[in-house]
Amino acid sequence: MALMGQSRWCDLIQDINRGDFTEIEVLLEELDTRLWPMLADHLFNYCDEVDPSALLSWASNRTIIGERVFAEHIIKRLKFGDRVICFHRRFMDPFYARTTSSLELYSAADSTHREQIVCSIMDQFLSDFVENIDYCPVQIASHPNFVVQPVDDVLDDPLIRIILNITVPLMKDPNGADISDVTIEEEATIIMKDCAGVLEDMCAQKKRKRSQQVSQLYDKWSGKLNQEMRDTLNPESVATALRILQAQVKPNEKHVKREEIKFLKYLERIPGHTVQSSPSRKSSALRDSKRSILLKSLSGEVDKSQALIDKIHQTRWKATKVSDRVTLYSSSLTGMSARMDVTLDSEDVISILRSLFNVPLLFAHWDFTDLDTSDTHRRTRFRRNFPFPFSPRECCVYTRIEMLREGEGVLLIDDDEATPPLDGYVRASAYLGGAHVQRQEGSSLVRFLLHCDLGGSVPQWVMNMQTKETFKLFTELASKLAEMK
Repeated sequence: MALMGQSRWCDLIQDINRGDFTEIEVLLEELDTRLWPMLADHLFNYCDEVDPSALLSWASNRTIIGERVFAEHIIKRLKFGDRVICFHRRFMDPFYARTTSSLELYSAADSTHREQIVCSIMDQFLSDFVENIDYCPVQIASHPNFVVQPVDDVLDDPLIRIILNITVPLMKDPNGADISDVTIEEEATIIMKDCAGVLEDMCAQKKRKRSQQVSQLYDKWSGKLNQEMRDTLNPESVATALRILQAQVKPNEKHVKREEIKFLKYLERIPGHTVQSSPSRKSSALRDSKRSILLKSLSGEVDKSQALIDKIHQTRWKATKVSDRVTLYSSSLTGMSARMDVTLDSEDVISILRSLFNVPLLFAHWDFTDLDTSDTHRRTRFRRNFPFPFSPRECCVYTRIEMLREGEGVLLIDDDEATPPLDGYVRASAYLGGAHVQRQEGSSLVRFLLHCDLGGSVPQWVMNMQTKETFKLFTELASKLAEMK
């Protein structure tokens, strides 16, 4: 694979700003398909800050099978975008308010009357949905020449995609995105899940038996929903839809610059695409070094990947248990800290990182809820009650995967300070942690560390208890990872 300089990536950014994704198509041919989800993350995050309409139009028009697979990664990320949140906020806020206000009545009702309450809520919800469908950005993800068959007794495919991929998840998990200012009672999520079931039932296209009340709701709204979506997907409406899409969220220059820096840093680290320094290129290397420093100063953050690697290799770590392939370490770091080194037979670094990514690793035996997730990013809230007289603890963390080069990558776990703490809980802090995975001859070395502070006044024996639980988690994790080939 040819070596490419940083100028290529700067040119690529400029091309994207012009709506030209030719260089992305070239990059897709060069990249391992396992790296596509990460590229999709960075590409969409940048375009979402600038204007995602060109990217979504490009994605919707892919005809080559490989490019269509990548396009699906882009479309999936749309539900985390600012425009989709703005669209759903129009009818989800009233929906959340109605379910919360109906909680007392719902709790006292029998099953028949509960269904009546749910259908009443959904009747108003569907009315709001139809009223605001012109603001839906998802029509940009459909081909402008999309043709639908006029069959009013089933929901059309574009509607099903919107409802099942975006609306239903937001109903089932109202905390899954920063979408509402309404205070949502936890008990109200039961009603929301029932409402989500009605939508799922509507998308089943008469494959399920419906009650009379749900059937009446379906008959009332299916035709209207289909007609409104067809009008929205009409090629003559696309230009208007684009203007609405662009007007919903104005670009924030600071956010645009932040995402541009992140995107550039990612591109510069793509395996096989890094710039190699040589004596004949000292001036170029010097410029690259200065540019790297500039990027760090602009982003206001250090290179956390390198910081994690440095932290793993600190001399404070002392081996406490050594076996054939696993070594456990403790340290004198503030708070609770634990580390594990394990050698695996697998050479598939990306699969190892994904296996680690899919496990809620920070706190052993804590309850957890994913606030939002993608293929390479995860924001999670952990909660746990402690023995009297200690207050319950909670912590929010941000986990992400970064490939450093071919055969080497990191899983970064860091504190998510932006998420507000829960009432009645003491906020615990997550210090920089995660895993460094390096491919070796016929195996991979995984170095993993966790480091946190439980917050408040916690005696050392409680910290030690948490450390022991973490070591047990490490041992179980090592056994699962050892099964990878």
